[in-house]
Amino acid sequence: VPNKDGYPTDILHSLGSFFVVGKGLYRPPSDDAKMSTKVIPYLSEGMNEGGVSRFLTKAVRNNLHPSVPKEQQASISAVSLRIAGVTEMAAGNVGASASHARSGHFLSNQKHYQDDNDPFTSMPAAKCLAGWTNYYAEVHMPNLSCLGVPETVINRLIDRLVAISLPDFFPGGRLRPILLASIASLLMYDQDVIRDLETVDNAISLALRQAFKDTNTVDYRANSVDPIATLKYWGQVIRKDFHDSNPDFQSLTDSSNSTQVVNAINHIGTSVSCIQQENRELKAMLTSMTASMEGERAESRLERRDNEGLRRDVAFLSGEVSTCMKQVSKLVAMFNPQMFPPSPPRGSHPSPTSHKRKSPPDNNVAQSASSVATAPLDTAASSTAASSTSSTAASYVAVSSTAASSTAASSTAAAATNDMDATVTEVADNNASRKHRKMEENYNGADADEKQGGLSLASIIVEGYNNGYFQHGVSFTPERMRRPFRFTDAAKYNHCLDLFKAVVSEEQRLQLIKPGLPLLDLNNVAHEISEACIERLCQLEAKRRSPAMRTGYTGVGLRVQKIKSAGLYPNLMFQLPAGQQRLSFA
Repeated sequence: VPNKDGYPTDILHSLGSFFVVGKGLYRPPSDDAKMSTKVIPYLSEGMNEGGVSRFLTKAVRNNLHPSVPKEQQASISAVSLRIAGVTEMAAGNVGASASHARSGHFLSNQKHYQDDNDPFTSMPAAKCLAGWTNYYAEVHMPNLSCLGVPETVINRLIDRLVAISLPDFFPGGRLRPILLASIASLLMYDQDVIRDLETVDNAISLALRQAFKDTNTVDYRANSVDPIATLKYWGQVIRKDFHDSNPDFQSLTDSSNSTQVVNAINHIGTSVSCIQQENRELKAMLTSMTASMEGERAESRLERRDNEGLRRDVAFLSGEVSTCMKQVSKLVAMFNPQMFPPSPPRGSHPSPTSHKRKSPPDNNVAQSASSVATAPLDTAASSTAASSTSSTAASYVAVSSTAASSTAASSTAAAATNDMDATVTEVADNNASRKHRKMEENYNGADADEKQGGLSLASIIVEGYNNGYFQHGVSFTPERMRRPFRFTDAAKYNHCLDLFKAVVSEEQRLQLIKPGLPLLDLNNVAHEISEACIERLCQLEAKRRSPAMRTGYTGVGLRVQKIKSAGLYPNLMFQLPAGQQRLSFA
């Protein structure tokens, strides 16, 4: 049953996330042709009951809200999930039979004769847990048929989005509708996930966008040729169809029984109570907003008074400045600067003892000044004054030229100093950038949130193919296979790349070069290469393969590091020692 209020507790959205990101429908090929049909083989086949309980307890505690006190976190376990579900069903007035069928507890001997495999037995309880109030009304799942697009388009998109090994989920399979509803839920809540996580760089949203781009899925109704616009448009259409198909109130008909009438009346009463509660909250918010608004108005009045006083002060200061400027203009007119004698020349390197008395003026300037002051007003005196005036002007021009040259030289020296500083800074930045690139030479920033994909050998192959690292040839080098951030140990990651180079076959290389490789085939190739890596390590270590040997990059990288350190197989290529016919295991 889909959730009424959103994706956090929606079972369909959870299944869709598991199918797409967790490869929930993929089963690696095996020699005995046996395939697990369990939904989560890791829990149902690889653990006992106690292990599953511990796994769920750890998962619940790791995803608690930050506001939960630490002392309360220790008391929360997998049993808390059942406690919450049973309490919610009791608060929702779910019948005892449906409640026990949903939780799996025994009520009486009648439980032995009840078929819990029948979904209708626990359907009212499931609707209660999903947030629906009318437990006997039909709930429609989100679907892709409301999009009105050909089935081939949907199948091509799903084949690129989900690696499917189980035949029941193939087109026409009996469980195909569950897969379609799960994908519809992912599309419907994509914008909600981005809003809550505050980033589009999350595993689900990135997988959806990559699938739409790879298949070039474009709907003309989205008014754009961008596949991402089609993704958003489809999400809106699916959401609208889901809400229109599941109204909050189901109208009664002449064939409605008493239970449906009672449920309808209860639903109306609950809706009225909710509306009244919301009205009370709105009134309280309105009162608070009114009080806040009155306070802001009072502050605005005070600010207006202060602004008026500031305006008066500014006007007064402007008048004072205007008066001062007029007085300065009069003084400048009275004392003409052009009639002042020039300043004495100064050396290019002033003395550090600036407090010493200045040197006397030039003799020519002094004689010219005295002659101008003592000469009588006749023709000779006029010529003498003219010559002294011209020599004074020449001296003034020379001093001005010297000062200008000194200023230009100072500017040139300052510019050269600035250029040198900029060059040193640039060299330092380049060195730091080169050092950073050396440290992070094969990092892939697309996975900065460390939430995309796993840490296994197969994940390295799949992600490398999706990033286009094999388009121009299969090369397992750090420069080509840029390391995602979640692979924090660069040395072990590079050791795994060396192991890939030693075991990958030509047939596998040809498959990885092919563009548009189906997701199922891609996962199969990645699984074959990872299995070949484990087999090669067992050969080099002379050990038998055990179930405890995992394909995680840290464990594999450590084993490769030890083999290289021993110096026996530097290239990780295996061959039997001379005179030995078969491999002997430790």
